[in-house]
Amino acid sequence: MSKMDKTEAIRTFVLDFAAHRKLNPGERIPSIRELADMTGSSLLTVHRAVSAMVTEGILQARRGSGFYIAPASQVKSNIIGIFFSCRAEENSFVSEVLQKLHDAIAAAGFLPVFLYCSEESPLKLENLNLGGAVIYNSRRFADEISVHLKKLNIPMVCINDIPARLDMPRISTDNTALGEMVANCFIRNGHRNFMILPPPGNAATVQERIRGFRLALAENELSTEYCTVFNEEKQNVDFDDPEYQKQYIAQAAEFLKMHREITAVFAIHDVLALMLVQKLSVCGLRVPEDISVIGCDNQSFCATMEPALTTVAQPLTAIAAETAQTLLANPTDVCGKTVTFKPELIERSSVKKLN
Repeated sequence: MSKMDKTEAIRTFVLDFAAHRKLNPGERIPSIRELADMTGSSLLTVHRAVSAMVTEGILQARRGSGFYIAPASQVKSNIIGIFFSCRAEENSFVSEVLQKLHDAIAAAGFLPVFLYCSEESPLKLENLNLGGAVIYNSRRFADEISVHLKKLNIPMVCINDIPARLDMPRISTDNTALGEMVANCFIRNGHRNFMILPPPGNAATVQERIRGFRLALAENELSTEYCTVFNEEKQNVDFDDPEYQKQYIAQAAEFLKMHREITAVFAIHDVLALMLVQKLSVCGLRVPEDISVIGCDNQSFCATMEPALTTVAQPLTAIAAETAQTLLANPTDVCGKTVTFKPELIERSSVKKLN
């Protein structure tokens, strides 16, 4: 790791420590030696990082006493908080999105800091000295976070799902076009009876993909009566619970076993597609011989699973670059702005041609 990487890592550690310990302006952070022990870094590296934070106005130095949280209004910060709630280590797609955002924001001259949102570790936002914020994959916390950031007059950009009640910039894949793309692929291959497998919840991205799928059916003069949205009524459950995931996929596989007229499934995320393919095999149904499956996100495992999964790739580099440019703009010029980018269908081996 380079000196710059180590310095940024210590800076991030200090900011996270202050947020999760709810340190107020004027409260003391751990000493240089304590931070060195906590981060496994040298005293020199920690001193360099803390000194930089003093220069930027994030911390205040008091001779013979240590370092303290500075007033948030002391300086206009170049720190951009990237808020997310899905555990990145458990989802390669989320990891890729976060890395793209980090790189684009850093290239624009900002200092990106990842801020994980959870009920167990609430963040005290006024202590973070943010110059801007990106809200990604934080639907359970997005409303609360965005309202608080707005009160602090911190510019925000939302990736995909936009929080309710706030007129803020949104950068996203064109999810309606994504749904249409998947439906048209099935239709080209002769399928006429479908199931959509979403994660439980009411995320805007999910609803847009379902809407796009149904639009494609209508454009091809196919009735939406032949398109089942599995468990559409389930909205308020914790889908991050592994046991619930297994039950949900088992129910979906059982439903398909009972309704053999369905020949094509659109799984809203690749992980859902992978779990479904594995469960269908246990139930005696083969992909694509009995049921065709298309996923979404083009995660790394899609090309190597059996069969290789047809999926949709999202334009992450373009989304990340646009996010950085939006943060650079005057907030009044981008208020309510929505920018979408076209996804790409990646055709592999999980769709059977019926005609």
